[in-house]
Amino acid sequence: MPTYYDTVCVDPDCAEWLQELGLSTVGGLLECLGDQVVAWSRSSDTIRVQAGRQTRWVYVKRYHYSTRARQMRGLLRGVFLGASRARREYVTLQAMRSAGVPAVRPIAYGERWHLLLLHSCALVTEGIPNGQSLMRLLRGALADVGVAEVTRARRRLTRALAEQIRAMHQMGYAHGALFWRNVVVRPLDDGSYACHFLDPSGRGRMGRRGPGGRKAVCDIAALAAMAPGLLTRTECLRFAKWYLATDRLDAATRRWITRVLKMSARYRDHELYRWRLEAQRDGRQESTPPAVCKAKVAAGWFVQ
Repeated sequence: MPTYYDTVCVDPDCAEWLQELGLSTVGGLLECLGDQVVAWSRSSDTIRVQAGRQTRWVYVKRYHYSTRARQMRGLLRGVFLGASRARREYVTLQAMRSAGVPAVRPIAYGERWHLLLLHSCALVTEGIPNGQSLMRLLRGALADVGVAEVTRARRRLTRALAEQIRAMHQMGYAHGALFWRNVVVRPLDDGSYACHFLDPSGRGRMGRRGPGGRKAVCDIAALAAMAPGLLTRTECLRFAKWYLATDRLDAATRRWITRVLKMSARYRDHELYRWRLEAQRDGRQESTPPAVCKAKVAAGWFVQ
């Protein structure tokens, strides 16, 4: 008699081709090898799978709670008779998309329970055509700040990001984990960019709409943790003005920036760790962006 049971939810529009890929069951999700490992951590991994002969991709993100220690750490976060992280992300992404927020499309999730404790769970999301993460884009194609064409493209990207995050907060939704790797950027035909959000944390709803709420400040602080290594001082100032919809840095704006910088300090060490992981995965020798090291000592560098 098995000591575990599975629960699975699949978008009816995608059920047929997910079944062809073997991703319509929890066992298939947990055993899928995929085409490429795009991210990993101590308790999760994300793989990319090509959708058969089609040109689109899907991403399978799996969370594992195989040891008793990990189950105890997540006891109050859905590991014991609650909604798993995969299910919460699935519901949050659906709610954000229904409200008009440009989030990635969730198409399935699965959970494996063992003796009433969550053992593993997985979330399947649809890939964004011609999209890549914000961090990879700014470290790659848009890394040459001195080139006039690249500088103009970075400015358009920074403005699109600021305005779309502001619109999300005005709709009453916060991301909760708005790091650079959780923003997928897609270039448009007119030279502008569209930003799509993935891997939200929490339920997404904000108690206070707009940029002044605590959840909104947390979102911007998550971006600010690595901003000195990816953006110039001028780009950071422009982002703040576009996000706040203001033309000048008055006293209220400076107080808001101070709140963001203080809160960003809690994310910096973890984001530097993730930076090094991605550098190892991509075969690069860089360890830490120098500007971020400097920012750990003087975090207020772009408001001086």
